[in-house]
Amino acid sequence: MSVLGAYNILKDEYSVVGTLNNLSLAMHSLADKASFHDEYKVSKLNVTSERPKQTEVEQSDLDVIAEVNKLDVKLYELVKENSA
Repeated sequence: MSVLGAYNILKDEYSVVGTLNNLSLAMHSLADKASFHDEYKVSKLNVTSERPKQTEVEQSDLDVIAEVNKLDVKLYELVKENSA
């Protein structure tokens, strides 16, 4: 399946698709679709203080992560572009 095919499934099968970089917009869209009119608060859960900084990770490891996630990143960018 292509990235565009995956995007079309998301668009066709789900009422709301958003990204974490614009969580407030995604939450607002979800609240509208679900007819929630109360205020909602976003709080950080499951935060790890022991997570290594990106600068502490070897470049070779970052390269492997980028390679195995390249299709996910393309899908994320497509969703991000079209959910604004």
